[in-house]
Amino acid sequence: MALLPIFVSLLVLAGTTESAADSNGHAAALTIKGHPADFDFLIGDWDLDIQFLKIPGKPPRAHAQRHVRREYDGRLLVDEVRTPDDSGKVHVTITYRVFDLRSSLWMSQSLNLDDGSWREGQAAGAGPEIHVRQWFRGPNGESGVYRSRYQDITPDSFVIRVDRSLDGGRTWEDDVQITHAHRVR
Repeated sequence: MALLPIFVSLLVLAGTTESAADSNGHAAALTIKGHPADFDFLIGDWDLDIQFLKIPGKPPRAHAQRHVRREYDGRLLVDEVRTPDDSGKVHVTITYRVFDLRSSLWMSQSLNLDDGSWREGQAAGAGPEIHVRQWFRGPNGESGVYRSRYQDITPDSFVIRVDRSLDGGRTWEDDVQITHAHRVR
């Protein structure tokens, strides 16, 4: 937890610019506006059934646990996903989200603990869905974008559909990953 204040500072600084997409020139940025309550449904514990349909090097299916909590008077969402593999090793990704009042978008930084890589993201509600963009470097150094949609959101379940672009958002490969989530009671 000692690093958490540093991550919060990074997110707050990112939120003071016009928007992450404008200041960093990200392709395929969100153009919709979000609300501070967009991720309220996500707070709690979840079981995840993940299908990796078109991601090289990933197994066809994985099961994971997700824990999402509020920190710093509710201003920060900490989202931890733990995915055990067949050998028993647990892969962890932690995402820090904060709502930027200036841009009306959720800004995020995700940390993959396996390789130390960071992914910058933004999200916003779009009617009954939540739309997310995350930028990454592809296996050959190309600029990649994940386009995710949280769909079929109920108090006890949701689905995430993930598309991928390896050309900065000009073309998309649909449904490279589909996740079905069920709340743990």
